[in-house]
Amino acid sequence: MSLPRSTPLHLICSCLTVFAFGCSSGPEPSAAAEDSSPGLKSTDLLSMGHLDGFRAMGEPTDIGSTIGSFGGIDAYQNGPLVQATQGSTEYGLRYQSTELAYRFLCQHDGLCQKKTGRYGTAREWWSNPYGDPALAALQRFPNEGTTPPALGDVLVFWAGTSGHVAIVKDVTSDHVTVIEQGVFNGSHVYVLHQNAGTYAMAGALGWMRAP
Repeated sequence: MSLPRSTPLHLICSCLTVFAFGCSSGPEPSAAAEDSSPGLKSTDLLSMGHLDGFRAMGEPTDIGSTIGSFGGIDAYQNGPLVQATQGSTEYGLRYQSTELAYRFLCQHDGLCQKKTGRYGTAREWWSNPYGDPALAALQRFPNEGTTPPALGDVLVFWAGTSGHVAIVKDVTSDHVTVIEQGVFNGSHVYVLHQNAGTYAMAGALGWMRAP
């Protein structure tokens, strides 16, 4: 890969990051996809304290293949263009992060039957501006608060163009493992910081918990 000598340093770094991780911004979401939460770029993941690499060796790359599971709920591959949508399901836009998380709330937590109206982008789940009843039922624990994430929590990140959500499948004193869609590899590890009785994750708004 060669670049002109005049290329600014920040553009060189950006190009090298894309080259190293093999990511692509993918096509823009349709204007009609009001609840679209396009997948994350490698730079977004790094800003969120992502630890274990962008793509697992041997991971299935076919769209719709299973790439993770927790509590009997599977996460599915969105293909190399993780910001693309693959049509709609009764839980949201297929294989995006919000579709997995809402399916988990319905099928695992029993908070809903299906998506009945707008629930917004992933980032908007924290404030729930459209009054979705399943999201309204969740208890919210802000980032840098005194309550750590727990199994089954929905992590809400502001990173990316529309934010990102993921389901917690394991917690240690300094790491959180999740399943998620809209990124390569369905299980990732994020850094959990502890300081004077508070808990923080880079790029997070907080975590939401079913009653």
